[in-house]
Amino acid sequence: MKEFKYKSFVKLIIFSLFIALIIVVLELTPISYILHDYIWGMLIFYFLLSAVTSFLTEYGIRRQPNNFQIFYFGGMGIRVFASMLVAFVIIIAGNEQIVTFLLNFFALYLFFLIFEIYTLLTNLRANSKKST
Repeated sequence: MKEFKYKSFVKLIIFSLFIALIIVVLELTPISYILHDYIWGMLIFYFLLSAVTSFLTEYGIRRQPNNFQIFYFGGMGIRVFASMLVAFVIIIAGNEQIVTFLLNFFALYLFFLIFEIYTLLTNLRANSKKST
């Protein structure tokens, strides 16, 4: 199980670096106005949030393997709640370019969610092949 945690963290780092590369490329183009000033903070937030929820989910599964769904959906719930809380705080703080912020924030949320689902499906497929 330690190997699984290490592999999933490496995949998260590679994915985050790929998203960072896309952001850098977009910043160098004439359409850089679609990126909010807080884009790097948002990327770091989602990287850390994904790392923490992934760690907690894997820790819970290691302790109680039969409750996989509870831990996985609990991690998703933490991610949704934390994202909504941060977005709410930024909106209430009166940030400029609020529409750009929300579009960037929830685009990153969607990218990291798709990444999590993809890694989950690949792990489940690998586990189901081992059990047959």
